[in-house]
Amino acid sequence: MKDLAAMTREFVRSQRLIPRGGRAIVAVSGGVDSVVLLEVLYQVGSALGFELIVAHVHHGLRPEADLEEEFVHQLARERHLKFRSSRIAVAHEASKTGESLEMAGHRLRHAFLAMIALEQEATLVALAHHADDQAELVLLRLLRGAGGDGIGGMRFLDRSPSDARVALFRPFLEVKKGEIIHFAQEQGLEWREDASNGCREILRNRIRHELLPGLERDYQPGIRGTLARAAAITAAESELTAKLGRDWLKSPGRRRFEGLHVAIQRAVVRQQAWSLGLDLDFEAIERLRSTVTPVSVGRGVDLIRSKSGRLEHWHPLPGNEESETSVDWGSNPGTISWGGARMDWSIRAWPKGAELPELAGGEQWFDADRVGPTARLRHWRPGDRFQSLGLGQAARLQNLFVNRKVPAGHRRGLVVAETAGGEIFWVESLPPGEPFKVTSATRRILEWKCHRPTNPGKAACAWG
Repeated sequence: MKDLAAMTREFVRSQRLIPRGGRAIVAVSGGVDSVVLLEVLYQVGSALGFELIVAHVHHGLRPEADLEEEFVHQLARERHLKFRSSRIAVAHEASKTGESLEMAGHRLRHAFLAMIALEQEATLVALAHHADDQAELVLLRLLRGAGGDGIGGMRFLDRSPSDARVALFRPFLEVKKGEIIHFAQEQGLEWREDASNGCREILRNRIRHELLPGLERDYQPGIRGTLARAAAITAAESELTAKLGRDWLKSPGRRRFEGLHVAIQRAVVRQQAWSLGLDLDFEAIERLRSTVTPVSVGRGVDLIRSKSGRLEHWHPLPGNEESETSVDWGSNPGTISWGGARMDWSIRAWPKGAELPELAGGEQWFDADRVGPTARLRHWRPGDRFQSLGLGQAARLQNLFVNRKVPAGHRRGLVVAETAGGEIFWVESLPPGEPFKVTSATRRILEWKCHRPTNPGKAACAWG
């Protein structure tokens, strides 16, 4: 059985984590893990001469939360320690942002802890995560398809996700839950049980109570240690990849992005997204890594990566979706610049039975007589319907954009062409309209080509 106080004291001393006369924040929920953390750090602080400040977060989700807050406050009073607490509206925040309760709580909790650390000029924030938590987290992230950063789990020393100036310290990361409970019982400590930890509707709780015990019983009795080792190996490799990515971003004469190893490309994209305040999933990172077209990453945010590897926000093209302009095919051939794009056209006779050639990107052909003598150009409007090539009937443009992964912020900038009667025959970035395609009955064709020079790397007028 580990001597938790001696182990933590040696780690703090050898790593020079908290100087004599310094301060540290200890996050205490009232559960056994954080109560033991408080007691251990209190003993270590008394020996090494640093001050503790107890921080508690009231999530406002359970009736007993008031009692837990008072319990933690009493623990601080008994040890003559400063106490800071915050009541955060997790449910309201989650409903506003679309996050899960767990994610919203995690973000708000770290924001509060970082704020207290900076306000109190504390060296670090101590958290009570232990080896069992690490195993659960690795499994959880594996199930969600995380990459090396996620599977690497938590670190003994890390940076706050809320503020990189604040260090996080997890002294119990290689300590089993049973050892923590043993220490609490041996020291005669009291704690509060969180009833929500038994709720099987929460995925993490099902991993804790069902998946891990099942793996231990039927497959690998030492699964928790195995997962901890896998996390440590993956974390080290992930840190190396991240460093190579940072080095590439800092280098003025850096190699071409396309010439980097795939792992470093992912690191470069991920780190730039973090600098923009975004934590991207694997699919978004892959699309940004492999293309130079706008990628929708959720919540109305679109990003684009240039050929040089630079990541930046993508904004829709300027233009009011309610404006429009007319086109008269009588000025044949002709050209018009509108909505940030240039459209060229010509109308010519079409020999009976001739085969349609392979068209260049951005070029489309239509039955000129079916389109009519004039057309209108405008932007997409909510409620627009369009029968794209191959469809049996018209569908909502919104759904067609979603199916073809056209970024949300890009859609309102796209140009739409409709007949004088209001029937859409062409939409930028989509195949031509089925009712207007060239057939064996076509006698005149409308050759239509779209150019968008203001969108480097984005063939928005092309389809395929």
